[in-house]
Amino acid sequence: MRRVLVILLAAMVAIAAMPLAAYADATYYIQFTITGPDKNGVTQNASFQTSKYGFDGNSLLSDLGMLLVDDQDSLKNLFATGSLTQLKSKLKAAMNDKTQWPAFHAMLGGDADILAILENMDCTFSDLKLNHVYAITHGDYSFTLVKKSSENYTGSAGLIYVSNNTSDSGTSGGSGSGTSGGSGSSGGTSGGSSGAAEETKPVIVIPDSERIAKVIDTVSNKGYIKGRANGDFCPLDYITRAEVCVILYRLLLDKDVAITRTFSDVPEGYWAATEINTLASLGIIDGYAGGVFKPKDEITRAAFTKMVVSLLSLAGSELLIENAPEFRDVTTSYWAYTYIAKAAELGWIGGYTVGDSREFRPVNRINRAEVCAIINRMIGRTELPSNPKTFPDVAENYWARDYIVMAAGEAEQ
Repeated sequence: MRRVLVILLAAMVAIAAMPLAAYADATYYIQFTITGPDKNGVTQNASFQTSKYGFDGNSLLSDLGMLLVDDQDSLKNLFATGSLTQLKSKLKAAMNDKTQWPAFHAMLGGDADILAILENMDCTFSDLKLNHVYAITHGDYSFTLVKKSSENYTGSAGLIYVSNNTSDSGTSGGSGSGTSGGSGSSGGTSGGSSGAAEETKPVIVIPDSERIAKVIDTVSNKGYIKGRANGDFCPLDYITRAEVCVILYRLLLDKDVAITRTFSDVPEGYWAATEINTLASLGIIDGYAGGVFKPKDEITRAAFTKMVVSLLSLAGSELLIENAPEFRDVTTSYWAYTYIAKAAELGWIGGYTVGDSREFRPVNRINRAEVCAIINRMIGRTELPSNPKTFPDVAENYWARDYIVMAAGEAEQ
């Protein structure tokens, strides 16, 4: 179920996440709504809006699934029924084998216009008429999508729930953001997220740049993350505790640190032993009971946030919280509250809008794209390299493309 809605949405809507300056043409966004019974049989209404950077050349089978991946758990909980599960198997088969697309298409009802558009898997954003409400149905569920001009865009890309309310179907605006950071924030970010969420081209700001610049490199354009051996970047891969240590170590200004702490599961000679032991000795990272670090474990949003905010502590900050956004799933008694609140206050991370409140989803895992987005905000990196590295699995219009390119640094000559 987590993938059904993501793939379905990706098949209907397109996102372009390139800066407006890159295109002279008009830009657009999509408002998308799902209406149907929840797992208790109560009709619910879930509305989304995409990034405002859509353009007519976008494929309708593009990045919306990545944008909404951070909301999959909420969608699963809201619409956990068998009807959409049936749609999943057909759609999954179609995405793996284009010859199966007609079988999926045959399951859809609704407006003839949108059904005709979806007959062609290579259709583009330009196939949608401006301000026209397209309606699609499947069983007890209805889906509407509207292409709108970005001139009147408000909020940010993401999901908002309108419980027990179907009157705004197709037009309910609402926004969420990712952290990863994606979001992704990113916001984005992140765990269990792709990031979409963290995070579609937000303004990068560093309210505390002078303090963070005391301990990490905020000046150079050196790369701090690498691609995989096959040349891909794998932006949706979750990142491990060891990998985060390597990234933060590369950014440290002073690496001459007396090692005062080690872990039984990070033996001498381990590929990331120096980085892990250095950060542990500085108090940036913690281990687990029994003296282990669990370097191969995928890191959660909360644990990652603690690591990056701990760099401020290293610079002498008391981590005072003055005007932090509130997250309904992060109470003041939560172990990582101070770190999450400080990162949110500084603009390094974002949350997810759900109705009238926001969530951070601290136990979700964070992926590589969202990590790039958050760290770039932290160090204030906004300039693309003069000779950027490219990755075949990071498209020009991918929401985190610039973040990834900036994080990877200059390509080798």
